[in-house]
Parts: sequence; C-alpha cells; structure tokens
Amino acid sequence: MNFIFDNDILNNLDLDFKNLIQDDCKIYYNNLAGVNEYRLYKYISDQLSDNIIILDIGTYYGTSAISLSHNETNMVYTYDIKDFGAKDRSKKNIIFLNKNFLEDKELISESALIILDIKHNGKEEIEIYDKLKEYNFKGLLLLDDIHFGNLEPLGGKIQGYNMNIFWNYIDLPKWDLTKYGHVTGTGLVDFNNNIKNITFN
Repeated sequence: MNFIFDNDILNNLDLDFKNLIQDDCKIYYNNLAGVNEYRLYKYISDQLSDNIIILDIGTYYGTSAISLSHNETNMVYTYDIKDFGAKDRSKKNIIFLNKNFLEDKELISESALIILDIKHNGKEEIEIYDKLKEYNFKGLLLLDDIHFGNLEPLGGKIQGYNMNIFWNYIDLPKWDLTKYGHVTGTGLVDFNNNIKNITFN
C-alpha cells in the first residue's frame, strides 16, 4: 500500500454527494485540505482495495461517512450512540448503527479502515486503541482532532481535551497528517505494516 500526500492532489478531488450533506456542514465538506478532513478521507478510502469494510466511529451528521463512501463497492458502517438525523441522508453503501462499535468484534477484525472521531478526552480513545489491538485489528486507523489539548496555534489549550496524550501513547507506526486533514489535527496509524511507501509533498 502506497500513499502520496499532496494538497494539490487533494484539493483537486471531486467530492460528490453534496446533496446528502446537511446544509450547515456543506461549507466544511467543501473546504480545502488542511482546513477540513473530508478530502483526505476520500483520498485514503479510494486508495484502498475494492470491496472493503470501513468503520466510521462518531457519525454525528454523517459527513465523514459520506466522504468515505465514494467507492460504492466498499461498505461504510457508521456508529454513534445517538441518532442526529444522519439516516435521512443515507446511500446504498452506508449502514447507520446506534450502538457501541466495540460490540462488533468480528466486523472490526474484517475492517480495512477505521475512522475515530468521538469524545476527544484522550481517555476513551486510549481504551479503544487498546481494544483494537486486543481484537487483532489489522487495518489503518484515522484519528481526528489529535491536537485537541495542545492548540496554541489556534488560540490556546482547550480545557478537558487531552488528545495529545493519546497521540503520544500510540506505539505503532503513525503519521501526523494535519497538513492534509483537519486543522485541529489528523493522525494515521498502521496496525499491521500495511503501508509500504509514503510520500509527503
């Protein structure tokens, strides 16, 4: 598996299914790479094989799930403990689930990519990371907001957020993709040496 991370490439991607994006989220969906994460999500999911399983943890309004679903041979399972109305913007290769994704151990082990965007307190993320190792997850993990708790460039620390502690806890190959993803921090973790070559432009 090879990746070339280049904002010129990302910013020239066509993000489809804009009609499915909630109105007040469309500005974020269309933002440039390095501001919001959706172009990066589309790019990474498109670089993977066809007919894979992707898990999106933290559905909210479904924007991440939609950006991950461009390759319609792939299935996106998106999880949240509460329904925020995302099911109203469904498409054929997105399955919405209101439950704890850790209950789906077999699906986790079959997944090629997991997106984690939940509490941002660091503690729950560490617990999930350890569970993924326990469940023998062998894919890629994409993390949103890895710099919450250390946001001096954005005006100071945000009390109660400790994602930088979680990021430093990770002991597997990892890359900070903030330049290409979300301004609050985007990280990529490889659980099984899937990535053979990675280039940053």
